[in-house]
Amino acid sequence: MCGLIGMAGNDIEKKDLDIFKDLFMISALRGTDSSGLAAIKGINTESPKITLTKSDATPDDFAQYYLTPGYPEHTIRNQVVIGHTRSATKGSINKANAHPFMTQNYVGAHNGTLMGKKWLHSKMTDSELMFREMDKKGVHPVLEDLSYWDAYAVTIWDKVNRKLIIARNDQRSLYTAFNKDRGVMYWASELCFLHLAMSRHKQEADYFDMTSGKVFTV
Repeated sequence: MCGLIGMAGNDIEKKDLDIFKDLFMISALRGTDSSGLAAIKGINTESPKITLTKSDATPDDFAQYYLTPGYPEHTIRNQVVIGHTRSATKGSINKANAHPFMTQNYVGAHNGTLMGKKWLHSKMTDSELMFREMDKKGVHPVLEDLSYWDAYAVTIWDKVNRKLIIARNDQRSLYTAFNKDRGVMYWASELCFLHLAMSRHKQEADYFDMTSGKVFTV
């Protein structure tokens, strides 16, 4: 299983980057085949900046190189960060198949495996095919059309409407935590990951299990 991690808010500080870095490295328990993150800032401007960083490195190596204060600059002073640690099921282990994926309308990370024949491709993963399908039909129609056997938890940045979309089904878990002191939200595939990272940095939060079958928009 892959690991989904992330944070979003207008008051992101260095301490949030530290929490995100811990979440990223802890999520190596769910996958070490590749790593990636997408950082979005300036969402209220005419041209939000999206920086996509992906590698076939392990989460630990990736975090040590990319998630240090000041390098690269996009890891702080942003409003949304979507992270992913991959456990490969379909597709080769390489930078191209690392999540998140950026399409015309979305930036998305996926935990799960899609079983239908339409998700088979010689080069692209089932996850990338799903996000490309969302470009054509939208997020809700594609998720609603998935079968019981198609496992998913997704975190998606809608580039057109400038919204964060979070969803899962019964086959995969996803949890959120809201910092009690500031308007920052974090998420991870396992609740214990959030508890550990938040307590390590002495941050209090309210925790929520994302309801299966519901699509949440922030």
